[in-house]
Amino acid sequence: MIKREEVEDEGGLTVGNIRSYYKCEVCGYVTLVRTQYGWLDSHPIRYTCGNCKILIKGIAILDQQNADFRIDIENASLVSPENEADFYIETSGELLTEKLQPYNSETHWYIPPPFFRGLWGMGDPSDPQSGYEKFDIFKKNVISFLHTTKNEWPRIRRINELWHHENHEYLVQEVRKVLPKKQFPMNNRLEYLRGVHFITKFFLQPVISYEHNETIFRELKSLFEQNPANMIELSRYFKDHYRSYDRRILRIIEHFTEVFKFLIPAYGLTYYHEISEDLVEKKGMTTAAFEDIKEFYIDTYEFVAEIVPIIIGYNNLKYRDDFKKMSDTKPKYEFDKFLEAHKGKKVEYIDGTEVFDSLIVDGSIDNKIRNAIGHNTYEFDGISQLIKYDPVGKNKPSDIREMYLVQFAGKCLSIFQTVVHIWELLYQTEKHLYVSQGMKSVNPAVFSMNHLEQKAIKEKVRSKKKSEKRMKKLIKKQKRKK
Repeated sequence: MIKREEVEDEGGLTVGNIRSYYKCEVCGYVTLVRTQYGWLDSHPIRYTCGNCKILIKGIAILDQQNADFRIDIENASLVSPENEADFYIETSGELLTEKLQPYNSETHWYIPPPFFRGLWGMGDPSDPQSGYEKFDIFKKNVISFLHTTKNEWPRIRRINELWHHENHEYLVQEVRKVLPKKQFPMNNRLEYLRGVHFITKFFLQPVISYEHNETIFRELKSLFEQNPANMIELSRYFKDHYRSYDRRILRIIEHFTEVFKFLIPAYGLTYYHEISEDLVEKKGMTTAAFEDIKEFYIDTYEFVAEIVPIIIGYNNLKYRDDFKKMSDTKPKYEFDKFLEAHKGKKVEYIDGTEVFDSLIVDGSIDNKIRNAIGHNTYEFDGISQLIKYDPVGKNKPSDIREMYLVQFAGKCLSIFQTVVHIWELLYQTEKHLYVSQGMKSVNPAVFSMNHLEQKAIKEKVRSKKKSEKRMKKLIKKQKRKK
């Protein structure tokens, strides 16, 4: 049996919840599942039976047109509330929730739903309205990204694939369905690259920050003024790797579109005014189990570890005036040999002391959790949502580390953001290669001019051409007279 529950907050917003009782098909224990239905058409549900510890998973589906809501669950059966609950858990597709706990009829008769607690977390205590404003931005960005993923991702993927396979005729055809020809003429490799990058970057914009681009633009401009020849040499050094890197990045982006639905509550934390130290211990997420997202992390980690040399190359150029000249204060490597180094060693080389290190988001590259996942030396407790992992693999108590699921989901978001930073650096590097080959890009003025300015320039061009024609006629007449 399902019971609907609607709660209104002080601002007049109504939040809907569904109370359902699910009986574990293994041990028979009953869990009261209180599901908040918000603005997602559907979202995954994951929780652990509090008695026998099996994973119970499903999906919540909101039918907006018919004002209907249902939950499809496996490993548990819907029962009447006459079967008194043994456990209680909240579920939400958008926000953090209370973790599984023993059911208490008095305590769990009413608890503020995740929506209200999310508002309070996002709001500045000195400005009560700020929570609503941040939540609205969070909501719009998530819905926008999910919508474009569903409707636009196939087109974006095929545009990237055409570029990777150098099917330029079809590439131009597809890009011109999306972008204006004047701003994106698609008439050489530089313009092909620019069009593909712009489309893909715009797709990710709702949920990705591009604030690090300012650092990249500023530093590359400075380096080009400082040592243009070596910077062009760097761009040529990686020329045989660009398409391979692009293909890897495309796979990571596609994987991100698949796992984002599991990460939404962790993404919501980026809008919090402040995060208390005990938040991840007390609150959890019911959109994912560890197994749902661990492969995304390890696959993305492998690529970042592989691509570290381009970051090192730019650091070398900035601090040592030669992209191949390695630091004297770090482990000794020749740059060519560094590309072949063990991935763990490459990651360790980044220590945050040089400017391009900042492209790697703090805490996103965690060699220890990567090793534990890779060697299957971890345990996940679905009730506490605590991950215990052994990066060494010798099962020594002193080696065991801990991390909550919400924290790991945050690492998944951070490592993807890191990929986006490096992707921009690769893009700018490849652009320098094509510019060095004499290719020209569209004049930036076509983006900044409004209609009247463009019209005025056209009139000036026409007037100049008329003047030139008149001058030519006058010269001819004078020659005839002579």
